[in-house]
Amino acid sequence: MRPPLVAGLEAVAGTSTVAAALHGRDGGRCERGADVVVCGARPESLRLAGALEFPPTGLRPVLAVALAPSAPPPPLPRLHALDARFGALVLIPFVETWTGPEPSLDEAASVLGHPVEHLPRSLRSYAAALRAITAALLRSGQLHHPRPPVARPRAITLWHGLDVERPAPQRPKLVAVPAPAGLPRADAPRQAVDPRVRNAPAPRAPAPDPSAPDPSALDDDDIDGSLDTPAARLHGPAAG
Repeated sequence: MRPPLVAGLEAVAGTSTVAAALHGRDGGRCERGADVVVCGARPESLRLAGALEFPPTGLRPVLAVALAPSAPPPPLPRLHALDARFGALVLIPFVETWTGPEPSLDEAASVLGHPVEHLPRSLRSYAAALRAITAALLRSGQLHHPRPPVARPRAITLWHGLDVERPAPQRPKLVAVPAPAGLPRADAPRQAVDPRVRNAPAPRAPAPDPSAPDPSALDDDDIDGSLDTPAARLHGPAAG
């Protein structure tokens, strides 16, 4: 029987501490598979655990969810959904005395070597979680296999709205249309116009002379007499 391979989904999930407590191998970040997968209790961490890909058949790893005082406990429906995907799900309690840059790996490795009644109260619940993980591993028989169960992370993207690729705006194409004959071209130079002439009022027609006879009321004699003007005498009588 080989030692269990423990791998984490995050850098600060407590993978090294769980591996030391189980006397297993620290696999670092979970890339291909593990006997025990460690993740945090935050929603982002649980989402990473739910995104792991498994073969359609075969053994599944045990999921160890490391609790933290800064994060609320995971909701039960979420835990039930993850439990159905893994071989087992165990909550790892938070140990305040193990916080710091250097985890107490030696103390973690000695937890399973002492009876529960001899352990401090702060470590008794941690020891119970370790025994639950050990029981799940022995019950599945996966430690007798040469390799741990396959579990590959899948890249996920948190939804912040639809990202629609929009085409680049295109300028309309200008088509030259020839102007009809007789119309000036738009680009033809214009002559300067004096603004005084442009704004001058249109000339009015002269008013009729009231002393002039009405042409519609003249008879033939009047018309002949009206030709006796200086202009008519100058040109002489019309050729008859």
